[in-house]
This record gives sequence, structure tokens and C-alpha cells, in this order.
Amino acid sequence: MVRAINFKSSRENDFNGEYEFSPESVADKIPAELGVENIAGDKKADFMKDFARLYTFKDRFDSSFEAESSHFEKKKLPSGEDLLYLVVDHMKPSDLSMAVSNGQLVLKNSENMTEDKYRDLAKFCWMNNISNISFPANIEEEFKNKFQQAYNNEENHAVLGYGNGEEDKKEQAEVDEEIRRDKAAAERIAAQAVKLPPEQQSEFVRNEVEKIQAEKEQNAKKEEKSSGPDLSKIEKNMKTFMEVRSAKKKDSCYFKTHTMGGWLHYRIYASPDQRASDGLWDDKSKSFKSNYEIDLKFKNDNGTLHIKYALPGDKPIPGKYADEIVGMMKAQGYLTIEFGNLTDEDKGTIRKACGCAGVLPTFNLGEKHARGMLAAAADNKLADLAGYKKRMANKLRKQVQKSGKPMEDKDNKGVRGVILECEAENGIVTKDIKWNEDDVMKALKIARDNLSDTDLLEFKKGLSETLMTQMMEENNFNNQNPLKKQAEKLANEVTYKTFADAFDKIQEDIQKISEGSKDKRARAEDVIGAMDTAGELSLYFSEYKDKPLRDFVEDGRLNLAEEQKAFAQAFPMDKYAEAKFKDLSSDQLVQLYEIMKAENVKKAAERLEEDTRGKSGQSFDAAVKDNVSTASSKLKNIVRTLRDYGYRDASAVDVGAPAYIRPDEAGKQKTQQNGLIKARGRGGR
Repeated sequence: MVRAINFKSSRENDFNGEYEFSPESVADKIPAELGVENIAGDKKADFMKDFARLYTFKDRFDSSFEAESSHFEKKKLPSGEDLLYLVVDHMKPSDLSMAVSNGQLVLKNSENMTEDKYRDLAKFCWMNNISNISFPANIEEEFKNKFQQAYNNEENHAVLGYGNGEEDKKEQAEVDEEIRRDKAAAERIAAQAVKLPPEQQSEFVRNEVEKIQAEKEQNAKKEEKSSGPDLSKIEKNMKTFMEVRSAKKKDSCYFKTHTMGGWLHYRIYASPDQRASDGLWDDKSKSFKSNYEIDLKFKNDNGTLHIKYALPGDKPIPGKYADEIVGMMKAQGYLTIEFGNLTDEDKGTIRKACGCAGVLPTFNLGEKHARGMLAAAADNKLADLAGYKKRMANKLRKQVQKSGKPMEDKDNKGVRGVILECEAENGIVTKDIKWNEDDVMKALKIARDNLSDTDLLEFKKGLSETLMTQMMEENNFNNQNPLKKQAEKLANEVTYKTFADAFDKIQEDIQKISEGSKDKRARAEDVIGAMDTAGELSLYFSEYKDKPLRDFVEDGRLNLAEEQKAFAQAFPMDKYAEAKFKDLSSDQLVQLYEIMKAENVKKAAERLEEDTRGKSGQSFDAAVKDNVSTASSKLKNIVRTLRDYGYRDASAVDVGAPAYIRPDEAGKQKTQQNGLIKARGRGGR
């Protein structure tokens, strides 16, 4: 029986890289015995195409196989058309012979098909990118199955070993230069480190190395092209990975080629000995030997990077190769990578590699897997860890949505927690969940630890509104609902933020007033008046925080003409009429404090005068002490309010004991101490 393989006619393909030779390039290589000069003019163009493509087959065969001979023949078909074919006689060691024409491969000695013959046949087809394979109708199933098995094996276990020598030399020179620069940098860092105290040397070296790495990454980003993946960069990276980081020698422990179909192909071995026996038939196991470490393929397919890897048997992918694959894809701009046909063990290795690189796989992640990837990212000191967590939360959200189950479902409980934590770190109030007290406390702690003051305030505002909406939907505003107290506290904290900042500045002013000057002690009425003003402003803020400034003015809260004039200049009604107290900035609240202070200083002086006049009047010190105590209690009330609203480090300034001197300077203060008494400094909020 004649056995044959049909394949897609090469005339249907252009010369696009699958064939090394064009009709023009092989015109002088046509053997005279083929009689090309006798071919009819209208048939000559097709003949030249057939010869060029078959010459490519012959050239590849001669460089990768041994045979008794490989040559061209021509015969006349019954139709009168000339058929050109390549003849291969007695391949070694299988002794397979065949004839290849344009669209068909015919076996000349197919009676005794051994495993070696199947292997050589499959290898020939694979190397020449023979695709769209079919068989004549009378071919038995055994032949089809054994050929397909051998072809699949060749696809996964091809022996490589040819490339561009000049290109390799250029790449090696670049690798050598990179090694030289790294060595020089290491020597420079070491020389600088020894000049430092021993306890500082390790940190200095680590920081310098991180700077160099960051600079390399920045330069790599600048070189990235937007037109799609760049296989030349992958080649350079693989050369560095193999020869520098892995100490493997090309054409000994690793082999590179650009294969048919546009694949950049690497075959990697632990040692040259393993390469020598790889792919050979083992009579004992009745299978082909697989001794390689990993087989890697890269392809730019219309702007999309495709990567394949094959491993011998059921071996798991080594972590270093998973890291390299993910790293190269990220370097090409991929932050989400699709992986198919992975074993559970390989999924775990890929997950860790993705975490270290800040990349997400498309396959689903459980809580344990997601947390493990985030931990790997943190351990690897990923530069944009918060951004990675945000992308992780988005991925898990989509995953939950596809499940068709709510966030509160038991199957989503774990990833729900990961989503909340990742979003809180990015200042996002998690939607589509039923918040509970533990959620609020956890989210607030994460937000406080990671957000700026401005972003934290926005987060608290959004969280308060979310909790209020949830209570409204549940119609549960009962005082026993723990969310009510938390929502109200957050709302007040947001509202009082500008007042808290203003209170800091106001207390700085009170502190300064209480210290007096170099020559004079602080006047009691100035200190007491300032504290009274702070207390008064606090009351006004509480009353008018949700009301417009127009109401404040119309309610006659400013008594002195000069106060009204100053207020009108600072807050013209055509601009601020509808502005609310809580909308004023901290500087504007301080400005209002300054406007109100004059009247309160005047009132404080009047009280002191009244308290110390007459036979029954208090001593100056006692009157000052009582009035300072009353005014200080107002500051302490403000502090308590701020602490209740979340400003836990709020504190009241201590003004000490200012002096009171009557306006007419009558009388002497016998009990007052001489010299300037400095007030104790307050702690900052």
C-alpha cells in the first residue's frame, strides 16, 4: 500500500517568511536535467514557484537530516502537466524514503513503518510548517494515529540549534557591556559603603542597587514601542537570562531559532548531555525521551504577544521560568495575562510570579490565592502596590459578578474581604456589600494607614453617606444600630475637619498671646478674650454649620460696628450669602475669630474690673485665676467635641497666669510674682 499525506498547496501562500527562497533567488540552482527550457511559457511561472518552495524544503532537510541523497525529479502526468518533486532516499537512521511535491508527500517505502520512521516523517513535516494535513481515503487509521502522535511530539519536543551568527555576536557584545556596567557599579557602591559606619553600610548598598534597578526599568519603559510586542527585546532578555543569570551556553545548554509561523523558539537543557539524548526513542519505555528543562515559544501575532511553554512529562514549571515569562510579558506592557491548560501546580507557580511582577492572571482567584499574590507583591517591594491592589479588587469584582451570586454569599465571603481591603487602601468605599461594624473599623484603619489627609476625609465622607443610605434602605435608624453611631460620627468628623484645623491655628494665637513679650507679661484680658472667642466661634459653628452666612449676620451675632465692617469686607454677601459655616476654609474661620476677638477682649477687661473693684473685690490674682479657669473650660469643651468626632489628639493650651493691670493703673499687685511666666506649650492635634 502506498501511504501519502496531503497538505495545503504551497502555491496558495505568498513568500512571507515560511520560505527562505524566492523564484528569482534560485533560478541558477535548477538542475539541467529538469529541462526548464522546454517548459511552456504559460506553465513556467508555476514551475519556478514550485522549485523555489521545494528548494527551501531541501535546504532545511540537508541542514538538519542525513540521507543517502536528496534531489529533484520531474515527470509528465497523464494530463500532460509536468510534476516537480523532491526525492529523499534512505534517511538515517530510519531508512525512510519519500517524494514531496506541491501539495502531497508520498512514502516510497511504507511497508514497515517503525517508530523511527514516524519520528523522521513528523519532524520533516513540522520543520517545513506543513499544515492543513489530510490523508487519501484508503489510508488506515493506525497510520493516521501514529503519525499524529509523532507530529504532536515533534511540536513539543523539537531539537533546535541554528540562528543568526552575526546577530548573536552583537547581542553578546551588549550582554558583555551590561555585565561590565553592573560590575563597575558594584565596585563603586562597595567603595562608597566602606566609608560609612558598619551599621549603615547594608542599607546604603541596598538603596543604591534599588536606584540602579529603578533607572534600568525607567530606561526600558522609554524604549517600549506602542506598536505591539517586540521580539527583539525578548531575545535580548533571554540572552541575559540564559548566559548571565543562568550561566548557560548557547548551542550547548540552550538553543534558539526563529521557526516557521513566526515563533521565536528556545529549547533549554540542564547540561549538554541531556540535549544529546533528548527526543530519541526509548525501547524500554516505548516512548520518546524528554530530557529538556523547558521549551519556550514567543510570537507577535498582529500586535498580541503569544507565549507557549512545554515541559517534559508531567513536570511542573520551575519558578524561575514562570518569573521570566511573566516578567517578559509585563515588559511588553501586559498587566493582565491569559494562561490556558495549566495544571493546579503550575497555576500556583504562575500566581506567585504574577504577584511579584504586579500582573493579574485571567483565571479565577480564591481568597487564599489573592492574598498570596498580594503578599508576594509586598515581599517583592512592588513599586505600585496600591495600584496593584486596586486592579486586584476590580478583577475580583468581575469574578463575583460572573458568579451571579451576591457579595454576601458564602462562596464570595473571602474575596469580599479582599475587595474591601484593597479598595480602602485606594480610598474607595466598597459598593454592593452590606456593611457591618467590623467592616467599618477595618476599612477606616486601612484608610488611615495609607491615605493622605485629603483623601482620608473624602473616604470618610463617602463611607458616612454609604452607611446612611444603607440604613435608609433597611429603614433601621434605631439607636441600637451600631452603624448609626458610626455614620453620625463620620459625618461630624468630616464637617468639623476645617474647624479642627482652624482650632489648631487659633490655639497657636492664644499661646502666643499668653507668652507676652520680652518686657511685659501677658495681659489677662487679652488671653481671656481670645479663649472666649474660640469658645464663641465653636458655638456658632455648631449652630450655623448647615446654615448660610446670611442667617449668621441677620441674627445679629456681630455687635460692634467695627466687627460688622470687617466682616462685610472679608465676607461680602454677594459672594458668601449662601455659603455655610462648614464650607468655610480653616483660614476663613481664623479670620472670623480675629474679627470677633476685639469685643471679647473688651468684655473680659470689664469683668476683671468689676471683680476687683470695691472693698469686697477679689485680689487681682484670684480674679484672673477664676476668669482664666472659666475661659479654659470652653477650650476643653471644644477638645471633648473634637475627640468625640474622631480627632483623638486634640488638646487644650495651658495659658499660665497672665497679669491684670487696671486701666487707670491704680493700686499695686502685692501677690503677683515678678518676672515673665511662660505658658506651658500644648501638644499638637
